[in-house]
Amino acid sequence: MEIFAGPLHPHADVLRAILIAVGVATALIGATMCVMQRHIKRLLAFSSISHVGMFICGVGLLDPRALAGVAAYIVGHGLTKGALFMCAGILLHRFAAIDEYDLHGRGREIRLVGVLFAVGGLLLAAMPPFTTFAGKSELEAAASGAGDGWLIAVFVLVSALTGGAVLRVCGRVFLGWGPSEGPDRGQKRAAREEEDELHDSRDATPVLMVLMPAALLLAAMGLALVPGVMPAIEDAAARFADHAAYARWVLHDASVRWPNVVHGHVSGDDVLYGAVSVTGALAVAWLGLFGRPLRRSLPAVAGDALDALRGLHSGHIGDYIAWWTAGTSLLGAVCLLTLT
Repeated sequence: MEIFAGPLHPHADVLRAILIAVGVATALIGATMCVMQRHIKRLLAFSSISHVGMFICGVGLLDPRALAGVAAYIVGHGLTKGALFMCAGILLHRFAAIDEYDLHGRGREIRLVGVLFAVGGLLLAAMPPFTTFAGKSELEAAASGAGDGWLIAVFVLVSALTGGAVLRVCGRVFLGWGPSEGPDRGQKRAAREEEDELHDSRDATPVLMVLMPAALLLAAMGLALVPGVMPAIEDAAARFADHAAYARWVLHDASVRWPNVVHGHVSGDDVLYGAVSVTGALAVAWLGLFGRPLRRSLPAVAGDALDALRGLHSGHIGDYIAWWTAGTSLLGAVCLLTLT
């Protein structure tokens, strides 16, 4: 595998282990933080972080099929998440509020937006047969083929947690399910600070504000269903992974012989994993709406650990830059120590 050619190629196994470890940690921590949020935009942001962890795992597998899965998943996820952020913007525009509990039941006035939100949650849960499902299936097949089948459980769990968090918001905001008061007053204050910068709520939502997220979700649903799209992504990934041929083609405009690609297909296992992640997302949403609060359901030690983890995320940009710098430095140090 020549994705990381040159100095890193002899250390492919170590690099693979580092990337997968970082990806799994990012995916699980991001998904956990996503479920714990009541600030809707932060919830969506932590969902993105969690899925980035999955993408890092895909790159870390050092396999062309995994790269194809990452590419497809990024497109499907980007379209879906763009639509969900637009829906959050509609809530801010209409009600001048972004806190999940403050919006309890108020979304009944804009049920179509609730339908879009629900579709977005199901797509994040990798519901078959759409684009996020296609990308996730490619990742799972690559992980299984590389002897890392345990990653499938991580991918399913992350999809269930992030999709379930979005579906929970949908149920509380647009259907009025669950309690209207929730834990973590700090998050409520953060949401109120953002809401204070807005004008009063509005009585109507411009049609264009609804049409745009609907168009993005339709694209996210249908892209992988277009004949030839997934094979084209797999071909491009295989060419990119052939470093020598790709370099000759890009740098020297040379005629090269590209590798023959055996295109993947959706198997029964893929559908099963997709069904499990969607079912898990529905269960996460139901527990978030009608079960005990997460903090009270955990042992004291686990609850304290979650509180500490949440305390690290203040919402201040300076703190995030500091953590980003520290994390990058730590990753660089690990690579330096293990690859030399």
